[in-house]
Amino acid sequence: MNAPVRIRRFRAADVKTLLARVREEVGGDALLLDLRREPPRWWERLAGRPGAMVATVALPPPAPTTEEAGKAMPVPPERPEPRAPAPLPGEPVWAEIRRRLERRGLLPELAARLAEPADQAEGEAPEATVRRRLLELLGPARPVEAGRQRRLVLVGPTGAGKTTTVAKLAGQMALYRGLEVGIVTLDAFRAGAFEQVDAYARAAGLTCLPAEEAGELRAALERLSAADLVLIDTTGRSPSDRRSLRRLEELVREARADAVLLTLSVTTRHEDLLYALEAYRRLGADRLLFTKMDEARAPGEVVNAVAASGLGVSYVAGGQRVPDDLAVFSPEALADELLGVAP
Repeated sequence: MNAPVRIRRFRAADVKTLLARVREEVGGDALLLDLRREPPRWWERLAGRPGAMVATVALPPPAPTTEEAGKAMPVPPERPEPRAPAPLPGEPVWAEIRRRLERRGLLPELAARLAEPADQAEGEAPEATVRRRLLELLGPARPVEAGRQRRLVLVGPTGAGKTTTVAKLAGQMALYRGLEVGIVTLDAFRAGAFEQVDAYARAAGLTCLPAEEAGELRAALERLSAADLVLIDTTGRSPSDRRSLRRLEELVREARADAVLLTLSVTTRHEDLLYALEAYRRLGADRLLFTKMDEARAPGEVVNAVAASGLGVSYVAGGQRVPDDLAVFSPEALADELLGVAP
């Protein structure tokens, strides 16, 4: 009796990486059955990224051993992302939209404010009204303005991903926009922090300088005075650590930054996010940057944070690839995702 054909599916960002992974894991004898790009997941749409490349391959017949047999796994059926259900019979459309927004992570009171019939334009569909209100609330994206903003500081609580984000942003500005970028890291508290960002900088041919005190920061900024853009990575601190935040506030003031990006993980609990917003606004944060989009189940916390702070969003990040897993925030993509109408 012939052994059943074993099928495996592989995912990667691009064809070259995908086929290299197939060869590495199953060798050159596998038969390629299908190669396609899958639709982007919600956080990839929000970051303006295409979906992953997917290869389906048939593996060569295995030797009849327990070890090899254990590797043969059935291919799970592809499950489309859940979308909003149709309204229940007799249910007002506004109530259904509110439920939809709440399922995507919006606070109930904010969802109710966005999805109510008051001030609806004549002839405007309810979903169009809510989308317009979302875009008005979110405002335009606030990315780096090359040529006008020369010094940027990234602040935020511990574990938000500031150092990796600095590396992504520096890489994109240097490699894709041709800017001369310098990096200053104030994160001397965390073991290996300087070495981490310095390794990224050297790989991209950039200069990275450490600084712990105000005098060292001034000296580092003077050395980088010819750079088109200087990114300053700061120490992650708990919002409750007032003493450390006061010291960090002094360094941020010394940097004389053109913009201060409050870096937050979108997976943060809402109560903790509000606490961080309050604490880091005192450091002069004037825009938001959200990380770990790939780990979040729903993107509504982005809207909650904007509504609570009044700050616009600059970038969103998801994934560990430097510099690619960072994109300018798209309010339109977020509004469509929240309403369940994204392609």
